Amino acid sequence: MSAYRKLFVTIAVVMGFAAVGCQPDSTSERIADDVEEAGEELQAAAEDVGNEVEDACEEVKQEAGAEDTDC
Repeated sequence: MSAYRKLFVTIAVVMGFAAVGCQPDSTSERIADDVEEAGEELQAAAEDVGNEVEDACEEVKQEAGAEDTDC
């Protein structure tokens, strides 16, 4: 095999491996993305609940005539 042919085959093999490594989302990557998204949604929901609890607490303190209405 000539040197050019060996070089061409080597480059082709490397590019083939690179192309396989760049395939769009595998199943595990999609699952990881779904889990991450669910975690972000859960965190946002928890923050919303926390804000509602804080607002309710402040409202109760206000109605009770507390000087410090921060919760």
